[in-house]
Amino acid sequence: MPAFLPHGIVHQRDLPSLARIMASGQSGRLEVLPFSEMAAVLSRFEGEAQAIAEAFGSSTDIATLAIEHHRVLAEIAARVDVVPMRMRALLPDIASFAGSIEGHAGDFRRLLTVLGGQVELAVTLRPAARPAPLPGPAPTDGRGYLRQRKAVKDDKRHGTLRLEEAMALVEAALAPWISRACDVLVPLHGANPTRRDRALLVARENLDAIADQLPAIAERLSEAGVTLDVSGPWAPFHFLEAEAKHG
Repeated sequence: MPAFLPHGIVHQRDLPSLARIMASGQSGRLEVLPFSEMAAVLSRFEGEAQAIAEAFGSSTDIATLAIEHHRVLAEIAARVDVVPMRMRALLPDIASFAGSIEGHAGDFRRLLTVLGGQVELAVTLRPAARPAPLPGPAPTDGRGYLRQRKAVKDDKRHGTLRLEEAMALVEAALAPWISRACDVLVPLHGANPTRRDRALLVARENLDAIADQLPAIAERLSEAGVTLDVSGPWAPFHFLEAEAKHG
C-alpha cells in the first residue's frame, strides 16, 4: 500500500502551471487530489521510497521528508497560490484525507482568496562577527563583580536594540511592498538576543522590486554592524494561522 504526504491546496485552474514540478518529486511521486474547484498536492511513496517514508521514527528520515515538503511548497508558491499544510504523519489511506479536505473546502477557498497573489519572505538579522574584547582585570570585590556583570548585560541589551532598530529600517525601506509582517521564533533559537527573525507577506509580482532594494539595505546595515539574510519566496505559513482565526 502507498503512503501519502500532503503539501498544500491550490486552485484546479492553476494546475497547468505546476506541470514541471509535478514531474520533479525527489523522494516520492507528486500527484493531485481534486475536490470542489481546488486540488491537494501530495507526494506518493511506494516501494523503497515508501519503506523510507514509513521509518518515521528516524530523525534523518523526518529531516529528509521535511526538506522535500518545503522544497515542493516553495516551488508551488513561486508560481501559484497555495494554502500550505504542516507536515505531520504520513497518510496510509487517502480516502479519509479526501473526506476531511472536502469538509473544509469553504475554509480553503477563503484562504486562497485572502492570501491570493502573496508569498512569504524570511528576514534574519545578526550582529556582524567582531573580535572578542580583551578580558579586563578580575574584580577584586563584590561591587566590581556587579559592575562587570552589568556591563555584560548592557552590551547584550544594546545589541538587541540595534537589531530591533535594524529590522525597523528594513521594514521601512520595503514598506511600499509589504502587506504584513510578524515575528518568527526559530526552532532551537527561540527568543535569541543574537538574531532577529521576521516574516514578510508580499505580493508575488513585487518580488523583483524587493530584490532590487536589498543590496542597498544590506550595505547600510553592514555599515552599522548588522548582517542581512532574506530567503524565499515561501508559502505563507506564518500568516495562515492568523487568517484561519479570523475566518
